[in-house]
Amino acid sequence: MKLTAEEYQVAQRVNTYFRSPVMSLKEKIFNAKLIALHDLELQNFTCETEKEKLTHYSHILDRIMQKIDA
Repeated sequence: MKLTAEEYQVAQRVNTYFRSPVMSLKEKIFNAKLIALHDLELQNFTCETEKEKLTHYSHILDRIMQKIDA
């Protein structure tokens, strides 16, 4: 699986955030995506810039998941 630098950085952050050695990277990415979607749906952001960052983060997680599934 070939990740861009940005995708790799996000994957590393997600992997560090979810410290469970039992969870696969795919499970960690899935859970990070759920959290991001939850925050977007409930509008858990303070400004438009934060919303845009969350949306961008969500898209990166989607790309990583697509590459994992490929």
